[in-house]
Amino acid sequence: MQSTSNHIQEPKEDARAHKPRVHVVTYIKLRSFGKVCWFMRQNMHIYEIARGREGFVAGGIRSMFWRKEFWTFTTWDDRDKMMAFVQSWPHSEAAARHGEMAEVGQYVEWESDVQPDWDEALERLQRPTGKLG
Repeated sequence: MQSTSNHIQEPKEDARAHKPRVHVVTYIKLRSFGKVCWFMRQNMHIYEIARGREGFVAGGIRSMFWRKEFWTFTTWDDRDKMMAFVQSWPHSEAAARHGEMAEVGQYVEWESDVQPDWDEALERLQRPTGKLG
């Protein structure tokens, strides 16, 4: 799979301790090619903000933009910190526009004390825990 980022950002040094973390992987397929450039910019912007948020441990983004497909993978200290980010701007604004932008959207969320790689993340996404939008 071609990707915007082919790896997961290394966890922050103080986050390497073995304690359960929350991992979230999302998949979005856009409705039209006309939305790809806007979505790519927005996705990168939101990811950069996430990296600076309290509780962010690691993450990455993948895309197959020629197929209008995008994946994100983030790891958080706990669910409360992850949800605080999800409910904040600009993520909340982007989520509100999901219906007009995407034809498919799903995610998987789980806890683990081991940092998974993209292979595991994408395997888990085959059994989504929810739909976006």
